[in-house]
Amino acid sequence: MLLGLLLVLGMGVGLGIGNEMILVQHSAERPDLGIATTGVRFTETLGTSVAGAVSATLFAAGTAHGHLGPAPVMATLDVIFAIGAGLLAMATAIGTRLPAVRSAKTPGDQLGRAKQPV
Repeated sequence: MLLGLLLVLGMGVGLGIGNEMILVQHSAERPDLGIATTGVRFTETLGTSVAGAVSATLFAAGTAHGHLGPAPVMATLDVIFAIGAGLLAMATAIGTRLPAVRSAKTPGDQLGRAKQPV
C-alpha cells in the first residue's frame, strides 16, 4: 500500500516538475526572465523546506511514544497525504482562477526580435 502511494506521488511530482518554469518563462517579458526564474526556484525551495519540516513534525507526533508498528505509521502517513492532497486541491483551484496574461504580442516579440515591416 505504501509503495503504491509513493509511486503515485513520485509520478505526479515527476510529471509536474519543470512545467511551472515553462509557464512562468513564457508569460514573462524578456527583461524579467531572470527575476521570474529566480522567483519560481525560490518558491520551490521554500515550499520544499516548509513541507519537509511540517511532514516530519506530523510524522513524529503521529508515531510518538515509540509506536512504530505498521498501523500507527500508515495512519500517520494517511493524514500527511490527506493534508498534501487538500493543499494541492486549493492550489489548483487558485491557479485555475488566475487571470490569463500574455506579455508578447507575437512570437517574435517574445524572443526580443524587432517586428519586420510589412
